[in-house]
Amino acid sequence: MKLTLLISIILLTACTLNAQPYALQVINTNTNTSIRGLHAFNDSLIWASGSNGYVGNSVNGGKTWNFKQIVGYDSAEFRDIEVLDENTIIVMSSVQPACMLKSTDAGKNWKTVFIDNRPEAFLDAMDFSGKKGICLGDPIKNEFLLLKTTNKGDDWINLNGCKAQDSIAAFAASGTTIKLLDKGVIYFAAGGNEALLYESSDFGKTWKYSNVPLQHGGPSRGIFSIDFIDENIGAAAGGDYLDAGDYTGSFTMLVKDENKWKMPLSTNPNGYRSCIQFIDPYTLIACGSNGVDVAYQLNWTNISIENFNTISISPNKHIFLAGNNGKIGIVTKQ
Repeated sequence: MKLTLLISIILLTACTLNAQPYALQVINTNTNTSIRGLHAFNDSLIWASGSNGYVGNSVNGGKTWNFKQIVGYDSAEFRDIEVLDENTIIVMSSVQPACMLKSTDAGKNWKTVFIDNRPEAFLDAMDFSGKKGICLGDPIKNEFLLLKTTNKGDDWINLNGCKAQDSIAAFAASGTTIKLLDKGVIYFAAGGNEALLYESSDFGKTWKYSNVPLQHGGPSRGIFSIDFIDENIGAAAGGDYLDAGDYTGSFTMLVKDENKWKMPLSTNPNGYRSCIQFIDPYTLIACGSNGVDVAYQLNWTNISIENFNTISISPNKHIFLAGNNGKIGIVTKQ
């Protein structure tokens, strides 16, 4: 009844209410980094990561920021960051080299906990649930590079066996292409020739995939971001990052019923979107190259034309965004 009721509320009454008003405040940190990783641990503590080896944090809810380059990694592409507690942070570099670093003293010192020097190794995103974590990389020899940890990222184990279809890869646009849920459920998304959602119910031992009706058919098209309320209800966003204004095939709801994915027809946000997140079960926010959109019960409203790459929402529903040149956004309900 819970699933049926929620689906009914979201889908059957989608056109009956207007979107809730939201406003965006932009904070320019003037830092030479394109931020792709963002994690609001709580309303005050937020960490960000980006290009040129930069990581940064705020301890006052995003009002002011302290950015620095990690020594020895000033050319790294830190595309994702996870805050495990007030002192423990994991940051992931896609390339130069593909690696993960860990700090246990609130970013004062960093230790390399995983590194892959193969030129074809490219990491896309990671996610944690308690001590467990999962990291996704692009396929090597037609098999996705997947890693898991059970000890807060101190050690990483290769997961073998998730085959990749021809000309399929994941995207490292926002650190949100993979999701680790309770009971070992994992979802991750990819694009290229097809737009695909992969899933595992046993912490990566076995995998299956489903086609998703988002843009595909080229290396710049596919699913760039996913988020889930639970293992049965999620959302996917993407499109074509080379054509930011093309809104067709940039969003779908993901609803599992009787163990099959159903993707109801819906309207789309205002263009290609690199990140999507649930604010609550009835409200979504998405961002991309040409703006930020909020949907209340699937009615999308553009709230800004500012370029942002990624979104993170604190447990108390404070909304933060990040983009190029160290730009930070704070979204509030009016």
